[in-house]
Amino acid sequence: MGWFHAILRAYGLPVKPAKPPLAAVQHLVINNGADPKSLDPHKTSSVPEANIIDDLLEGLFIFDRHGEVVPGMALYAYSSNKKTWSFHMRPGVKWSNGDPLDARDFVYSWRRLADPKTASPSADSLRSMKVANIDEILAGKLPPEALGVKALGPLTLHITLSQPLGFLKQLLVDSSLLPVHQSTIERHGDEWTQVKNWVGNGAYCPKEQVVNEKVVLSRNPNYWDNNQTVIDQVTYLPRNEEAELAGYRSGAIDITHAKIPTKQLQKLQPEFPEEYRLFPTPAVRGYLFNTKNPPFNDVRVRQALNLALDRKFIMQQLLMPEKYLAYNVVPDGLGGLKAYQPDWISWSFEQRLQMAKKLLQDAGFGPHHPLCFTLLYNTTEFNKQLGLIVRTLWDAHLGVKVTLLNQEWKTFLDTTSTGNYQAAYRSVSDDSGEPYGLLGDYLSYSCRNETGYNSPTFDNLLDKALDSLYAAERSALYHKAEAQLAEDVPLIPLLHPAVMRLVKPYVVGLSDRNTMNRFYTKDLHIAKHPLAPQKVRQ
Repeated sequence: MGWFHAILRAYGLPVKPAKPPLAAVQHLVINNGADPKSLDPHKTSSVPEANIIDDLLEGLFIFDRHGEVVPGMALYAYSSNKKTWSFHMRPGVKWSNGDPLDARDFVYSWRRLADPKTASPSADSLRSMKVANIDEILAGKLPPEALGVKALGPLTLHITLSQPLGFLKQLLVDSSLLPVHQSTIERHGDEWTQVKNWVGNGAYCPKEQVVNEKVVLSRNPNYWDNNQTVIDQVTYLPRNEEAELAGYRSGAIDITHAKIPTKQLQKLQPEFPEEYRLFPTPAVRGYLFNTKNPPFNDVRVRQALNLALDRKFIMQQLLMPEKYLAYNVVPDGLGGLKAYQPDWISWSFEQRLQMAKKLLQDAGFGPHHPLCFTLLYNTTEFNKQLGLIVRTLWDAHLGVKVTLLNQEWKTFLDTTSTGNYQAAYRSVSDDSGEPYGLLGDYLSYSCRNETGYNSPTFDNLLDKALDSLYAAERSALYHKAEAQLAEDVPLIPLLHPAVMRLVKPYVVGLSDRNTMNRFYTKDLHIAKHPLAPQKVRQ
């Protein structure tokens, strides 16, 4: 239905999805779990920022409410050979200040993303897409103007890839590929994201931003689909779990963040039986190793710690269904891929422990020389509980001594991105629905590779997968790449989580079928309900 509605809207025809009677006040409050580090799509690569930025800017393609890729700024794409692509832009689109938006804005934005001077942590999105000349540009050998993207008139964007790519449209939903307004950036520099300077093309614009308190967005009257947008104002909060639950109970928060505290689960389900919602998500959580430095430059140490963790026990302690445990990176079914399972899954736990002890001993660790390291995590109750469980298991089974260290979100991002850690919590989601989106973080040349992992075999397998135009062939290559990761253990996958949220009964539009766990405020509305907001929220 997303494509059908997009065509109707493109020609100015009415789209009237069935809605219950609307509440008079359409103000939504969402807890985002962390304060955004930046609202510049080229300056960040993490989920809390993307949640907000996706409301402020719109790319060539977007997700509908069910997680399917549908037209955004591009009405459709055409390619005869999957190497050169033409994107036909939506006519009559404007920036929030009234300027016309066309193909040239995407050329500027992608060149800015590729420019080494921007130092974008998300420039790899262009590399994943194999846009022509991106490697040479990132290496400083060619100017950004050499990037394989150009405007063939205001309504046609032409992209040249270095090799054919069969799943390009899925990659185009990445938040780093959103357009930015050239003259605003040239006028204000890094301050272009301030409320007073902002110019965007999304359904919303910043109205107020108070660091570590809130980000408030209001409707963009120049958004191309504003007539179908219902929510007038959305507020994103950076609350921790305790404050979040207090705010939800009081009615100050409408949608909670994805991480409901483990210790609260048993109480929350009976307390909010109709509001406790589970959403599937293409994500993996676990622990990264800094493979460049001792002790984790030794693969035997990484393998031993992986083998010694009883996932079923961990799920029981976290009060989570066993079906969410993970031995691999890519969740079962993502992109049609059957989840990879290491051979040692069939071993008894005693066999795993024996092998783990031998590996540690061979690496030089034992009762007289115990393995000691610091395990870093960003500050949440869930991450703390998981860390305590894992530390206890490693100590009990292997005599490993772990020091837990927590950091607030922005500091944590800086620490992991600079490699200034030994082992660290990892939670990453896929933006595309293609397994490459999760596996690509471990390519030796990836900007998002925070482990230092370098495997020519793994790189070669993923490069071949990117070359392949056939889903079955890509799946076989992904399986082999997962096998290499499982052998080398640059990370320990522990669970493929479902997103657990509390959602007020008057919030309509969140689909339980959305496997991508990405939604836009423009697709939601507040139904008339006794508990719905009755007055303007500040």
